[in-house]
Amino acid sequence: MSKMTYATDLFMSSMILIYSYKGIIKDFMLITKYEERTHHTKTWNTTEVITLYFILFLNMVVFAQLFISYPLYLKTHYNIDALAFAKLFTLNSMIIVLIEVPLLNFFKNKNQRNLLIIGIILMCNGLAILPLSNHLLLAYISVIIWTLGEIIFFPSILHVIISATNQKKSRAIGTYQFIYCIGMLVGPYLCTAIYDIKNGVMLWSACSVISLLSCLLLALTRHKSDICAPR
Repeated sequence: MSKMTYATDLFMSSMILIYSYKGIIKDFMLITKYEERTHHTKTWNTTEVITLYFILFLNMVVFAQLFISYPLYLKTHYNIDALAFAKLFTLNSMIIVLIEVPLLNFFKNKNQRNLLIIGIILMCNGLAILPLSNHLLLAYISVIIWTLGEIIFFPSILHVIISATNQKKSRAIGTYQFIYCIGMLVGPYLCTAIYDIKNGVMLWSACSVISLLSCLLLALTRHKSDICAPR
């Protein structure tokens, strides 16, 4: 094995390791970055809060596909090997490592509801475009789109939930993590059943439908006060 090949493999392994632990890093950032703000927003009613949690659940079902249906589809539709797959997730990890913190800082004073809508659209439709072609370039474009959606979605949904409820921050984060885990548990089983219909095309179309449904539900829960991240 040449030194260049060894260095490349080591770099990719490092990026995959970062990808494996990025959830822990993200959770720490979310918990420490957003503080309770009871003086800027009024508490939402119970129906609106449940709707927020339902939006989180729907999008976690989509996000869970990255660990089951997504690699399966890349193999069958794009016919990629293990090295190409590693490169895709290396790109995902590099985007997160390099731009997540600067991007969150840039958006921290923006309306979080609007950012949440952007995050949902990018994350869901970044996966929904996969059947449009079997060219590997589209797979890379897809990774960039859904990674940006992932970076924007999770901080925004957590902040909106914390701002909308009258729970203490620890309780709100605990409920958020519970719904997160339920979505990750249900998502693979539900969507692998859908995956077998038309070789995954219906599954990725469903991601786009979830994006539309989430944005409509968010519009229906429109609250009087703007939701901005803490300054």
